[in-house]
Amino acid sequence: MNGTPEMDAIFRKIYDAIIENIEHGNGGPFGAALVSPEGIIGVGTNKVLSSCDVSRHAEVETLAEAAKKRGNIHIADGVLFTSHFPCMMCYHAVKWAGITKGYYIFDTQETRDYFGFVGDQSFLEDLGISQTNLESDPALVLERYRSELTDELFFHRLVEIWNENYKTTLGSYDI
Repeated sequence: MNGTPEMDAIFRKIYDAIIENIEHGNGGPFGAALVSPEGIIGVGTNKVLSSCDVSRHAEVETLAEAAKKRGNIHIADGVLFTSHFPCMMCYHAVKWAGITKGYYIFDTQETRDYFGFVGDQSFLEDLGISQTNLESDPALVLERYRSELTDELFFHRLVEIWNENYKTTLGSYDI
């Protein structure tokens, strides 16, 4: 476990935002935050279902909030914190914003296994690449984050809440 109290606090905010988001039926169990030297400058959750817009992923929502707050789309001093390894769309949006560092909880296989979302891993396989290839990208270093708190909140509570209450009503997508 490589947890720190500061990083745990950021992931706690993400978890709380995800729970509120799925309770309102807005989208899947995905959340993100962007942190800069001035603190948290954006928190976003998946809004795909409520907006009927497939591009409204948590990372994109987070980037939009941070850019609006900053008045600039370039956020090179930002560090991404996200519940899941970013999909290809979000991965490239994060790079376009100039972000070079990030942390995630669930990898693509866990997103498939625990939540039933298989698209991200399938899209990577279609391109002949894997999450491991992306993790070795020097332009965007994404590291797995684990702590006792994130294991409890994400691997236990979120997985249980999603599978017991929302997976069948909000759905998972086999794209």
